[in-house]
Amino acid sequence: DIMTQEANKADYMILEANRAIHTRETQNDIMNQEVHFQKLQIKKSRLEIILFEVLLIVMFFMIPIVDAVVRKNRTRKNELKELNERLMKEIDIRIEAEKRLKRSEELHRFLAENTVDVISLMDAGLNRIYVSPSCEKFYGYSQQEILHMRSPLDLVDPLYHISVNQRLVEMFRSKSSTRYIYKVLRKDGTTFWAEANINPIMDPATNEVRNLITVVRNISERMKHEEELSEYARQKEYLLHEIHNRVKNNFAILISLMNMQRDQSYNAELSSSLTDLQLRVRTMSLVHEQLYHNQEISTIPFDNYLHHLTLIISSSFNNPKISLQTDIQPCKVAIEMALPLGLILNELITNAYKYAFPGDKTGTIWVRLTPESDQKFSISICDDGIGLPDDFTMNSTHSMGSQIVGILVEQIEATLKVTSNGGACFRILFSPLQDN
Repeated sequence: DIMTQEANKADYMILEANRAIHTRETQNDIMNQEVHFQKLQIKKSRLEIILFEVLLIVMFFMIPIVDAVVRKNRTRKNELKELNERLMKEIDIRIEAEKRLKRSEELHRFLAENTVDVISLMDAGLNRIYVSPSCEKFYGYSQQEILHMRSPLDLVDPLYHISVNQRLVEMFRSKSSTRYIYKVLRKDGTTFWAEANINPIMDPATNEVRNLITVVRNISERMKHEEELSEYARQKEYLLHEIHNRVKNNFAILISLMNMQRDQSYNAELSSSLTDLQLRVRTMSLVHEQLYHNQEISTIPFDNYLHHLTLIISSSFNNPKISLQTDIQPCKVAIEMALPLGLILNELITNAYKYAFPGDKTGTIWVRLTPESDQKFSISICDDGIGLPDDFTMNSTHSMGSQIVGILVEQIEATLKVTSNGGACFRILFSPLQDN
């Protein structure tokens, strides 16, 4: 029994072991199925991730494309909108231009039909296509009579046929507008002065004259006025010539009287004073001379004036031991400044001749007129003579010449700088035109 129990027990244990093994195998199968399912899940997840990444990549590339398409569509839409607005503006502008053109045509037609000037349209063969109605009062011919004339020279005084024909030939050659004055021949045989303006109209294809527009105006009153002005100018020129001659003669008489007085005087100081006075009178006379020969009446060429002044002073002293050197640049000076400036230079150059080289001493005097800036000029009167005293100033001397220089320098609002280094040098800085 015990053995049987043991055998049964062993069988039971074998059965239990087999059942346990079967259970373990079943669990292993379930675990294997779970593992396989998890592998499938992982594979599915990986596929989903890959698909998501692909979708992300596609979306990443699609976003710029879609944005570009949207922007392009938006730009195109804006362009179409702008084009539409531009077209609407152009339509409005064209409509307005047509209205203005219509008003301009009406205005031109009104002007052409009511102006006192004669407006004509001619072809390249000088045949009139149109003439304004004012021609009847202007020429005495009707529109039809003028339109059927063989040549435009039929309305020109025969004395002016050649000159008018030359102007027309020159106009066709240069293909530019021309203007000329001639005498018109009316139907009744009378003549009067007229001014013609001819404007050629070019053919864009051939660049040749296609038509001519002419405007003829009666200028009889203007020509009469110009003749009166011309006569007035001739009388004025004659009057100025007479005044100039009288002033020049008066200056010459004054200088001659001084010469006579100087020759009759045995006083050296009086003779020197008369010589200085003669130079001052010649200085004033020279300003008048330059003004008479100048085209302008408000300014004179001061370079020419200074050149003549230096020659007069040099010839007056006639000292071969003193050399005069000039460096004179072009300069125009207001007439109000010319006389005081000339008197200043006369005093300074004269003093250089009289006092810079005493005895038999030789030397050189330099006269320079040079520009300093756009509105300033400088004049330098320098010498290599004995120089000035150490305590010299323009106010320290009481001579008439120094007083004249000081007063006139202040009058023309100039500056005078005096230096003495190996000689004397007077430098004047001034504005040529008082307005500046």
